[in-house]
Amino acid sequence: MAVLLTASILPFIQATVLAPLLPLISQSFPDDPNATLWVRLMLVAPSVTIVLSATSVGAILDRVSRRKALAVGLALYAACGVATFLSTSLEMMVLIRFVLGVSLAVLTTANTALIADYFTGGARETALGWQNALRGLVNTAAPILGTLLSVMDWRLVFLLNLLSLPLVWPALRLPKPSRSEAAVAQDVPHRHVFAIYSLAFGGFLILYLLTLQIGFHLEGLGMKSSVAAAFSLAVAALTAAMCSTQYHRLRTRLSFQAIAAIAYMLMSSGYCLIGLASALPVIVIGLVLSGLGFGMNAPNCSAWLLGKVQASARGGALGALTTAIFLGQIASPFVYEPLVRLLGSAETFLTTASISFSIAVAILLWSGRKLVIAD
Repeated sequence: MAVLLTASILPFIQATVLAPLLPLISQSFPDDPNATLWVRLMLVAPSVTIVLSATSVGAILDRVSRRKALAVGLALYAACGVATFLSTSLEMMVLIRFVLGVSLAVLTTANTALIADYFTGGARETALGWQNALRGLVNTAAPILGTLLSVMDWRLVFLLNLLSLPLVWPALRLPKPSRSEAAVAQDVPHRHVFAIYSLAFGGFLILYLLTLQIGFHLEGLGMKSSVAAAFSLAVAALTAAMCSTQYHRLRTRLSFQAIAAIAYMLMSSGYCLIGLASALPVIVIGLVLSGLGFGMNAPNCSAWLLGKVQASARGGALGALTTAIFLGQIASPFVYEPLVRLLGSAETFLTTASISFSIAVAILLWSGRKLVIAD
């Protein structure tokens, strides 16, 4: 579990550690008239590759050794970091970051598939909860780490990828997982799997409104310090992380459907407070509620999906789930930019809250009585 949980945080360092440094990187190439465009592409390039490749990568993982695939992904992750560090042009950096996306797709998918191979029941749900919690903690700390490294040289952030190398040998030494569940697994209606993908996509799309807009929202309320925005994101991320660590306890009493409905209800309540409030303490309450929803939804989608699909098809199913998650991230600017321009910041939070509430109600109606006794 230690090897898999450590490997699971690596894909989620990439964007958060680099985001604060984009202006600095752009300024380092004064002779390139397209420097601003290139650095933005550098940030999103891995996510684009993940969306395009994760489903195919997952299908391949169902036919090869997932342990070896994880080791290859870790090695490629380190190699791409070194190559980016040594690159002398923004164009080459962007190209390497596109290749990096393949390693991230392998790491994200193989890692969760192996957790499902090695653990069942409460142990699996505990691992998935901690997986999401550690990702949240890393997303909180990575921007600070990236900024500290940039004081010496912004290129050093790419050498953080070398953290994957000590995991290559332990990944190869993982025991061979059992696939015996495949014999007893049942056929699952496609609409159930599609519903899980939709909830994962929606959860991350809702999350990224906070990521993209909270700084501008607070500025509009007169809180112009960047510290306020950083504090707000940290509150939501840390709340989500703490909630995820308790996910297995929720599953002892509640079904997947019930947890999904509660998660979307919490997101709705939090965004409603953020949209209506003008005082920071009330907004913080909204951030805490939203964070609880984020912390429930992410591990719940993974655990729910793994409980539905056959062991022999986990790679493909998790690849599609990874695609849904990163598609939510990529789609967020295109969804929220026109909404904010049309409605304003507060109204966009309120509109998103209404949609989230509607999704929660739809889940309850769809679930019927499958709420209290865990399925």
